[in-house]
Amino acid sequence: MLKNYGLFKALETFTEQLMANSTTIFLFKLEQLKTDRFDKNFEINMYRIACELINNGNKHANASAISLSVDKIDEQNFILEYILIMDAVLTQT
Repeated sequence: MLKNYGLFKALETFTEQLMANSTTIFLFKLEQLKTDRFDKNFEINMYRIACELINNGNKHANASAISLSVDKIDEQNFILEYILIMDAVLTQT
């Protein structure tokens, strides 16, 4: 998927599969990735990082929502923002 269609489509497909089996809400701001293709190594690394962040938030943090955005500053610089929204669960002992 990543090789043929690029980073945006690969992340979109990954999260669609997760949403089918999760109550977590996924919010993305990846508009700049929709049409642009990047260096192969950059796309692979960004995909792996994003998937790891999403999986960790979904599996270990029990997040109610995960927000991920990527902003392109210039040809070599990007900002990746990752936000976990969690419901606080208080227990009394």
